[in-house]
Amino acid sequence: MTHNPACDSLPYLPPWSLVQESRMENLDNRHKFYSMSLPPAERLYQNNRDRFCLLDDHVRFRVNYFATTQEIVREWRSMGEDIMEFENARHELATERDAFNAEKKGLNWQVLDAEDKLAKEQKLNSERQEQWTAACDRSNRDLKAAWDKVVKSHAEALARIAELEKVVEDQKNQNKTLEMVSHELGEDCKWLLNRGVPLLANRLMASEKLAKYMFELSGAAYNSGRKDGYAEGKEFAIEGKPDKSFELFKEDCVGNYAAKRKAFGFLEFSILKAIEKISRIGVVDVLRKVLEGGDTKAGGACPSGSQS
Repeated sequence: MTHNPACDSLPYLPPWSLVQESRMENLDNRHKFYSMSLPPAERLYQNNRDRFCLLDDHVRFRVNYFATTQEIVREWRSMGEDIMEFENARHELATERDAFNAEKKGLNWQVLDAEDKLAKEQKLNSERQEQWTAACDRSNRDLKAAWDKVVKSHAEALARIAELEKVVEDQKNQNKTLEMVSHELGEDCKWLLNRGVPLLANRLMASEKLAKYMFELSGAAYNSGRKDGYAEGKEFAIEGKPDKSFELFKEDCVGNYAAKRKAFGFLEFSILKAIEKISRIGVVDVLRKVLEGGDTKAGGACPSGSQS
């Protein structure tokens, strides 16, 4: 059907006079309904047919209508059964959904509880991890300090061992040297005991200066004792009136004796120094050569200042 825009402003007029309150008991209404419902070609075809054909069509229509109605009834009944099954299924689904929602809510609560516990555990684990990290750092620092101390002690021990090995080596060399020196000193001591001391004693006893010194020392001691031994000499000495006939009052016997004792002490010191020199390495060989070589100049053991 073609739309004419010029007719848009015209009032609507239905193609028939049927309204909502019209009923099909009226024959005119039926004619209008069929005439306006059927296409023009169908209306023309129906109008050209005879009455018996129309009755046959009407009977066929009624039969088809009844069959269709029965089919609709059967379908409606089956639809009712389907609707009942659907309602039952929907009720079961609603029940299951409520149970599922309840279970889901419980599971959500459990999940929330588990998430809360997980957050607490994560917080606790993070705190423990921080504490563990701090403890590990502290332990690492302590271990590093201990390791550095061990390394330092090891280095000091190695240095000390090297030093001790060097000391031991030096001590071994020194021991070897001391063994050689002790052997030489043993030989020198044997020579001194067997030959050196007797030769030295002979030289001392044969020394003219020593004999003269001993003679002068004994004479000074004799004169000092002799001077103090006379009673008259002591009286003259106390009164300060010396006896001109006693020749010892002309001399200072005590001073002479003290001077001789001092010279003798210096002689003892010289002998001790000579003995100390003899104990040195190599001096015994020189002394051996001097004593056994017949050098007579070695007999002057008395100092030159001892002559009076």
